[in-house]
Amino acid sequence: MSDIKLFKLSNGEEIIARKKEEKLETLCLEQPMSVQAVPDGHTGKMGIALFPWLMAAKDNDLVDLSVEHIIVETVPKEVIEKSYLSKITGLTL
Repeated sequence: MSDIKLFKLSNGEEIIARKKEEKLETLCLEQPMSVQAVPDGHTGKMGIALFPWLMAAKDNDLVDLSVEHIIVETVPKEVIEKSYLSKITGLTL
């Protein structure tokens, strides 16, 4: 079972990250990325893009997220997980 999880937050954001540690009131997430719908420039169809969740943070490697802001935790679609792993490792999967 993968430790890559998709989270829906109380503010509507969706993020994908590797779940490193679960504490009573927080989750430690490694390299969280925002999952956003974006239009394809050529077809106009909507696609998915991944962006660093905390773009202005000095260190986005490990982030503690309060569990009170998590509405849903689930397993991402395989294509989204592969895209996430490619982004954080620089390898094509």
